[in-house]
Amino acid sequence: MNAIIYYYSRSGTTEKIAKELAKKLDCEAEMVDDGVDRAGFFGLLRTGFHAMKKTGFKLKPLAHKPSDHDLVIIGTPIWGGNVSAPVLSLIKANKKKIKTAAFFSTAGDVKEQQGFACMEEALGKPPVAKLHLGKQEIKDGYAPKMKKFLKALEGIGAKKKASGEL
Repeated sequence: MNAIIYYYSRSGTTEKIAKELAKKLDCEAEMVDDGVDRAGFFGLLRTGFHAMKKTGFKLKPLAHKPSDHDLVIIGTPIWGGNVSAPVLSLIKANKKKIKTAAFFSTAGDVKEQQGFACMEEALGKPPVAKLHLGKQEIKDGYAPKMKKFLKALEGIGAKKKASGEL
């Protein structure tokens, strides 16, 4: 079994978690790109508006096909309780190609359940595991939550490293 991580990150926080997960799971991590400029103040406003309206966009081609993987892990920032537009676009465009999914999110607030519900609705099936890391957890440490998430992925498509530990 094999896994892939797709994520979107505007500020680098979600990317940090995606790369850490990829290292622990010995899999690829790929950032999704919808070609929309989200830099700076106006990019932040545009991003929030698109997330709130659940606007979808055509993504740039993926380097890795979701259908080639037993487990697709999807990561997104949560903005005001909403999933990022690039991730929502990814899920909608590939839901029939995703065999099994797990979700992770990063946010400064506690509305992750609303974001996860949106992702699940778009995918049409529940994830096998979910991980949410708030701003303070990312700053102070999140090892126990990460370990629990990784444990839930064992045997679903997540490879153990040579050391035998995730």
